Amino acid sequence: MISAKAELVKNYFDYESATKETFLSNEPYIYLYQIDDPFQRTIELQHLKEKGKELGVNNVQTLWESFEKSMKTVIPVSNDLITDFDGQEMDLKTTWECKDNGIYKDGDIACYHPIMPIERIVNVDTGLEKIKLAYKPNHNWRTVIVEKSILSSNHKVQQLADYGISVSSETARHLVSFLQEVEAKNYEQIKTTKAVSRLGWIGKTNEFMPYSENIQYDGDVAFERFFNSVHEKGDRELWINTIRSIQRLHVACRIVISASFLSPLMEKLGILPAFVHLWASKSSTGKTLLLMAGASVWADPDPGTFIQSFNTTAVASERIAGTANSLPVFMDELQLARNQWGNLNFDVYKLSQGYGKGRGTKSGGIDRMETWKNMFITSGESPIVGESAGQGAFARVIEVELEKIIFDFEQGNKISNILRNNYGFGGEIFIKEIKNRSDEAINRHYSEKVQELKNVRQDLQDKQLMIGGGLLVASEMIDECLFQDTDYGVLTAEELAPFLVTRESTAVELRALDLIKSWIASNSNRFETDAIPSQLGFIENQYTFVVRSELNKLLKDNGFSDRSVLSGLAQRNLIISEQRGRSGVVRNSVRRTMNGQQIEMVAIKNDFIQEEF
Repeated sequence: MISAKAELVKNYFDYESATKETFLSNEPYIYLYQIDDPFQRTIELQHLKEKGKELGVNNVQTLWESFEKSMKTVIPVSNDLITDFDGQEMDLKTTWECKDNGIYKDGDIACYHPIMPIERIVNVDTGLEKIKLAYKPNHNWRTVIVEKSILSSNHKVQQLADYGISVSSETARHLVSFLQEVEAKNYEQIKTTKAVSRLGWIGKTNEFMPYSENIQYDGDVAFERFFNSVHEKGDRELWINTIRSIQRLHVACRIVISASFLSPLMEKLGILPAFVHLWASKSSTGKTLLLMAGASVWADPDPGTFIQSFNTTAVASERIAGTANSLPVFMDELQLARNQWGNLNFDVYKLSQGYGKGRGTKSGGIDRMETWKNMFITSGESPIVGESAGQGAFARVIEVELEKIIFDFEQGNKISNILRNNYGFGGEIFIKEIKNRSDEAINRHYSEKVQELKNVRQDLQDKQLMIGGGLLVASEMIDECLFQDTDYGVLTAEELAPFLVTRESTAVELRALDLIKSWIASNSNRFETDAIPSQLGFIENQYTFVVRSELNKLLKDNGFSDRSVLSGLAQRNLIISEQRGRSGVVRNSVRRTMNGQQIEMVAIKNDFIQEEF
């Protein structure tokens, strides 16, 4: 077989018409190459050398050797066969004999039934590849997607037996060899598909899952139900009219719906993950139904599908947040997160960081860390952050107390049935609306809304301003593209501001000071000499002196950090600090004599506690 680079000529050479240019082309050497008899080829080469010399070409021998070498390298010798399975999706090249009764080569067997790679799946977040295998263990083709590392290991490939694939310790190495070869030989023919293991924005592209046709799910099977719950069902107009009517009922409804739509905007606006928490000490106020309304924007709102329970672990919460990624996370019944002593086993601050905990793998590496940038919309019978929570936790939560029933029984049942059968119509429309606007325009709109909130109340905490501004932007955007109900359905700065906390109210030291004041007032008799059972301190001049160890115990028992609280009080000049030793270390306590002993005490200005006595 002659290379395509060399055109065949007749099996003779015209010496009479040959010129110097002829010898510098491939024509004489093709003629020579086609002579099969070695003796005749040697004689003819001598004739060519003599003729070439006459024409001034003295290196015919060198030109021939070079031509002969190039022909040996460009002429492929292929032993490829084609897979010949009945009903196969495509024809693939291989050196193995592939028939319906198995895959064989040189007496070795790779598999006793048809099997072939038909798709390569690349995770755009991790870069990890998987292979989709088609196989026919009986009369029907089946498919399975497996990690590529499994198909590269003689030991791991035996795991395919769990899917009904014929593989054993004896055939494993031949199956690995066959699958590796088939993929390599047919790399271009086997299609490559992008995949992600989460919802939301994809990298720096404008793609958003699950609304991208070019990307498929490649996540944990345990979260596939959650992922697949994001879809449309039912009557679009009925859903729009229902949500429009819900928003008109109460400001809490407008906050929840706006929070649901805010979630995919948060990354563009630079807002860290945040919470909107609905709570009411009474039951049947409409908390769960409001969560269903917010969830119905994107997905099936039936509790247990897109709406999650607080009855879960910290790891599972991270995994759900990472899978939702840019979409909101809904969690119902906060009380389920309390332990047997009534303490809350749920950390708002950790989830609001936007990334999970680093964890090792069995192989000694580091597991992929989950990340997210979204809203958490939750409900329960009590606030989600306690009085002892840090400033960061308070700043990231908007608490909405439902003081009265929003939906009566009949109305609630009707809305619940509608939402269970009509949902998912807000998501894709809103994502298209975001894509149609420039990031600059969205951020300009956001800056205007933040300023509106500042105009209503100047002392709002910064992170609360950011969350609030985002809610106002989302509310106006969805009104334009979906609800057209400006007079009744749009959230305003005036009605939102009362739910936002101020800089002072998030300060942990001031919340601790309220506890200290109440404690001193209830134990006022123990701030006198010879108090029973023991003296806690004393009042002198403008200060109340409290035994440091007793105050530390009070703070720790109530979940506060004593060092953090005292540092904050010292910075506000509410307690006395003093320098000690040669190093001049500043301590937020003083030494005073009580009952004849020198004791470490905290001196609190009476102006801030006297009112409690």
